[in-house]
Parts: sequence; structure tokens; C-alpha cells
Amino acid sequence: MNLVLLIVLFGQLPELYQYDLKTGVTTNLGEGTVGVSVGDWVAVELLNDIILKNRLTNEEIIIGGPDLQMQPFIDGTKLSYTNQSKDEVISAMGYDLITKTPFVIRDGKNGTAARPRISGDLVVWYDWRNGNADIYGKYLSTGIEFPICMNSANQWWPTTDGRYVVWTDERNGVGNSDIYAYDLLNNIEFPVTTDPSVQKEPEISDGIAVWEDNRFATHDIFGYNFEDGTEFPLVIDPYIESHARIGGGFVVWEQDSGIFGIDTTGLYETGFNTFADPFLIATPTGTPNLTFHDRYVVWADETANPIPEPSTMELIILSLIFFWIVKVSREFFNFTFWNHTIIIKEMVLKNNER
Repeated sequence: MNLVLLIVLFGQLPELYQYDLKTGVTTNLGEGTVGVSVGDWVAVELLNDIILKNRLTNEEIIIGGPDLQMQPFIDGTKLSYTNQSKDEVISAMGYDLITKTPFVIRDGKNGTAARPRISGDLVVWYDWRNGNADIYGKYLSTGIEFPICMNSANQWWPTTDGRYVVWTDERNGVGNSDIYAYDLLNNIEFPVTTDPSVQKEPEISDGIAVWEDNRFATHDIFGYNFEDGTEFPLVIDPYIESHARIGGGFVVWEQDSGIFGIDTTGLYETGFNTFADPFLIATPTGTPNLTFHDRYVVWADETANPIPEPSTMELIILSLIFFWIVKVSREFFNFTFWNHTIIIKEMVLKNNER
């Protein structure tokens, strides 16, 4: 089901909610499909735009226009996001929250550059300039850009804590994705896990990486401690876990029955794999589009604004109406109602890449 198609035609959007892991307070952030909350700022993906809101001053900044802005991420005073132009050029972009100015991380005219992630002075993204998906990085203070992984297979979903860069890697076979990493201090690449099942979507914070792992055919959460080089299971149960996020001594993830979290302080303090019991954060309906950074967990919930699921005939009629709207808007208004799942040449940016 095309989420944006239904939103455009029915005029409904999910509600975004934020959970503060320090205070235990849940806050409604208003309408949106994806949200990120870090420090004083909240970034909301709202149809074509990204809306920035300062929770202290109530200042609001709209990053919009005829292009599609998506996949917002905040670290410190910088926002990173993906921009798709009406000509389907996909670029990695940034926005300085202090100077209130946008900046180009990587122009996608010579190959798609997408899903940038910032940590301090470093930003990483996946890049198609060489005909397949590679991992590149850039130091914002100097503007120096450099390749991190240019293996002939596809690499995507990069993220970094400033020293280590981790990503999903298909060098061992399509359908057998693994997790690889690069140590920027020692300039060395190495596998984190090459189990013959699927491992994907790693996230990292303070030298600890987590990812979705299907080695037991149940989509569990595994982790890796870069300090001592040990891999460990974090969540193994009969349920399906996905979209693990880590920061501030916590790991959060989506599960069949809701969004859960776990305190991993024991791992940092003792070096042993000792954790508290998982706790329930929320039970949203629809696609949560979970994000988490250090303190604030954010998700989408369709409970208040349920998006109807049309019949097959209704879907055909709605699709025809939608494509007519796209055709007219492109020809006369220089504006496009964008698809929430966007085909990017050989790659697909799915709506869970956030």
C-alpha cells in the first residue's frame, strides 16, 4: 500500500510521539511520517518537507520547495537528510542549526548519494558514483571527502560514532548480507559478522554496534563491542525484532507487539553482557518508522488517524487518480506528489530507511 497516495487522497497523516528515556514522559509531536528528536531540536518528515522545531524557543524552520526531503538525522548542531529533485537526482544534504544555512554533503548528479549520517565532524553516506553502492565519508570542517568501502558488491545503511563506520554489506552474496566496519583511527576494514544468514541495518554508539540478525530464523537483535571484539546476542525470542537503535546506554527496537527498550549500562560499566529486562515503550499501529538518538525515542502511530485499506478495485481507481495528479502537477505546477517508496536506479530507498 502506498502511504503517500492514501495520505494525499484521504488527507490523513500518522501522529508522531516522543518518549523521553530519562523522564519516562511521552509527548505528542503532531503529524508526520518520520521524526527525529535530539537536544533542543525536533525534525519531522511531513510529505515533501522536513520541518525543524526548537523545543525551547518554538522556532520553526521549513526545509522544502519542489524537491522531496527525507531521512532526517540530527547530531549536535547539524541536520543531515536526503534530497530528491524533480529530475530524480538524489543528493546527500546538510543544514547548520546555528547559522540556519543548508549545505551540500554530496551532489548526486554523478551518482546517487543517500542516507547521510553525521557524528561530530564526520558524515558518511552510501554512494552510486561507481555504478554500485559504496560507502563514502567527509570531514565537514575541511570538506575532505574519501572512500570508506568500494567493494564491487553493494554496501549500504552506513552509520558512525566518529571512529568506527559500520554498514550492511553484500560481498558474500545477495540475500546473505553481513555487517562490516572500518576503523578510522587505524585505517582498517574488518567484518563484524559474516554468519551465513541475513544481518542488516547496523547502528552504533560509543563503540557498541547493534543490528537485525536472522541466524535463528526469528529476526533477533545482536550486538558487537568494538573495545574487546566480542559479538553478543541482545534479544533472542520467537518474536520478530527489527530496526534496532542504540544510544545513551539504551537499545530500542520494533517488535511484533510494540516498541521495546533495554538498559545496556552493564555492558559499558562491567564489560560483561549483563542487561536489565526489556521494557515496553509503546504499542503503535501502522508503520512506526522508529528513530532514537541518545535520549528521545520517536515513532509514528496511525491510531488517531487510521489510514483506510481500500479494496482491490478502489486501489486501482485511486492509483489512476494519483498518477493523473502526478502528470498534471509535473506539467503545470512544477510539483510532484512523491511516492513513499522511491526507486533509485538499481537501489530502493524503502520507507524504513530512516
